[in-house]
Amino acid sequence: MVDQSGEKTGMLVKVNSPDTSILLISGMPLKNRPVKQLQSFPAIILPGEKKDFKYNDSAYRIYATGQTKVIDSASKNYEVTAYKLFIETTLNHHHYIQLLVDIPSFEGPLHTAIKFVGDIDNDGIPDFIIDTSNYYGSDNSTLFLSQPSKGNVSYTIVGETTGTA
Repeated sequence: MVDQSGEKTGMLVKVNSPDTSILLISGMPLKNRPVKQLQSFPAIILPGEKKDFKYNDSAYRIYATGQTKVIDSASKNYEVTAYKLFIETTLNHHHYIQLLVDIPSFEGPLHTAIKFVGDIDNDGIPDFIIDTSNYYGSDNSTLFLSQPSKGNVSYTIVGETTGTA
């Protein structure tokens, strides 16, 4: 996860139920509506890979940097270090690149996975749920919401859950 030093963008909420997850976001009215979700989005983006996509007629690119060492190509098992995941777009004639995920190393194979791409907050810009775990067998689903303001676009972490996968 990437937060500015000392910045608090979320709150820890623990639930003792293994069943339903509830999304709690304060200060943002969410309407009960269908969410436009991109289908067929690759979950794993290895260093050196990119995924170009369109959302509401705007072009986006997600790409990763870092070092990759193939452990077993048949099972797609990789050792990844210095992993960074970026989002890039041009909106309103302004070019934006933002670091979303920065993980120095993984305990086992790469776990960072894009679980959801869609517009949760209805601002016309895609939001993401990304598993930012660095440990095999765990899950750290992190919600990134787009924050358009004054011609600028940035992503903020507004929630995360941790647990075992």
